[in-house]
Amino acid sequence: MRPRHVVVAALVGLALASSCGPAGHGTAVGASATNFTLKDVTGRPMSLADHFGKNVVLLDFWATWCVPCEAEMPHLQRLYQRNKDQGFVLLGISMDGPETVA
Repeated sequence: MRPRHVVVAALVGLALASSCGPAGHGTAVGASATNFTLKDVTGRPMSLADHFGKNVVLLDFWATWCVPCEAEMPHLQRLYQRNKDQGFVLLGISMDGPETVA
């Protein structure tokens, strides 16, 4: 794998982008990802750069109000369970607002 690059995979890219996300935003497979840092569910910072050059990463942007997002969760869980030992990382990023933190 190239240094400082992450393979960004998409399972249903265009279908989900058109149903839940803003129009005009596509998914580029194999594109370089820009680093970002967010807090995980325990409040600890997690950086995408931690995986650069080491893992295949699938970024899943989802929301609790998104019906297709909810439907894909069991499939993503199975995909992760089957591939985690080979360096596959699934990062689910909730697009919900602060009112849904609980």
